[in-house]
Amino acid sequence: MEILPRISSLYSEAWVGWVMFALFAIAMLGMIPQAAGATLQTIFSRAERTYSVRTRHWVSEITLRLFRVGVLALALLIWVLPQGGATLLSYAKVLGVLAAIYTLQTLLMYAVGGVFLSAKRMDVAMEQYSAIRTLLCITMYPILLLLTNISLPALPKIAFGIIFGLYFVALLAKSVQMFYTNILSVLYILLYIVCLEVLPIMVSLAVAERII
Repeated sequence: MEILPRISSLYSEAWVGWVMFALFAIAMLGMIPQAAGATLQTIFSRAERTYSVRTRHWVSEITLRLFRVGVLALALLIWVLPQGGATLLSYAKVLGVLAAIYTLQTLLMYAVGGVFLSAKRMDVAMEQYSAIRTLLCITMYPILLLLTNISLPALPKIAFGIIFGLYFVALLAKSVQMFYTNILSVLYILLYIVCLEVLPIMVSLAVAERII
């Protein structure tokens, strides 16, 4: 009987499995019961209530940030190299780029938000933003597990396109809920999302394609 060759998966390299395990461990460390409850309550509650029930420990904040950056870096790597062939070094490069852009993005958010919002409302806004992005990455994690074990080059862009589309809709809806005053405020919110959400993603893609 002829033995058929094993079909290589999209990302069959051994290091990917270790990265996925590390991300899972980081998520479990960060998503302690209080943090999980605070994340969901932050997303679905009003701003005033959210501010009064913030219970996340600083360890949870740090680990969840690492989890978000790690998941987004792997997703970006799969987007740029859908056929596979990535190395741990290329993942480290993308991870570094995303960490730098994420840090700059956070600083710009505080700089812009500090002009228009009080310190209390700025804390609420960042709490909302972190909760939505955490939910985004939690949703992406099982998708990454699927993509690392199959060989369908067109699937990553379709899956990530849908997920990020829903992410932007959720971000817009939450921003309108928190900051809507008139129709002009909606335009400001759209401009904010384009400049501090869409643009960083486009820059990340462009940089990743050049360094990999």
